[in-house]
Amino acid sequence: MAAPDVRFRFLGDTPLGADVRGQQAFRDWFDLLQQHLPGVRLQLEDVVAGGWPWNTRVAVRLRVSSTLNDGTPYRNTAIQWLTLRWGRMTDDLVLEDTLTLDAALRQQNSLSQ
Repeated sequence: MAAPDVRFRFLGDTPLGADVRGQQAFRDWFDLLQQHLPGVRLQLEDVVAGGWPWNTRVAVRLRVSSTLNDGTPYRNTAIQWLTLRWGRMTDDLVLEDTLTLDAALRQQNSLSQ
């Protein structure tokens, strides 16, 4: 569904922070997400969409969950703002509670060292 030149941004100063372009870079980011939070699940909670087929805006609220390496559950909320042009995603902006995310990533890193 992503356009060849899709722009993906994951805001925040964490190892998952990103501003990339292209389908491969987009896939690579999800690989990185899986490395940091193995088995991460994104559960859709709400969607709002509007606009014309050539410029559709979509807002999504997600529940993010995983289990950290020490067995601690990871729970967070993310908001995603998408732009679709003729059904192809051209822009994807994700905002997650970075304080919660950063604490979990630091815990993961301390366990792996």
